[in-house]
Amino acid sequence: MQDLAIYKNTRLPLNHYLILVLLITFSFSNSLQNSFVWDDTALIVDNPKINMPFKEIPSIFLTPLWDVGRNSAESSQSYYRPIVTLLYSLNYKLWGPNPVGFHITDILLHMMITIVLYKTGLFLFNNDE
Repeated sequence: MQDLAIYKNTRLPLNHYLILVLLITFSFSNSLQNSFVWDDTALIVDNPKINMPFKEIPSIFLTPLWDVGRNSAESSQSYYRPIVTLLYSLNYKLWGPNPVGFHITDILLHMMITIVLYKTGLFLFNNDE
């Protein structure tokens, strides 16, 4: 029963989450008007493998990041970042080559991570006992 009491103490009114969502929306909404930048051109726009069939998605976990977008000057470097490559590929399947869609996904992910981090902090540092 002691464990359940800890979870009860970490529940917050809805307005705390609303404030977090509004702060993130306000902070990052200006990105919606922007296009792709820097390495996005090589990894998304000019990448022939970005729209790979679903059956080839496991190959992402076997390929370094820059090997997926071989047209870039950075392709001589090998970075193993399969989750980033997977997210780019899934974003492309969802939004196509539309940068606004990619930015919306990034904002939503940022909101989710912020709320999880906030809840984790409340759980870890709640000293109401």
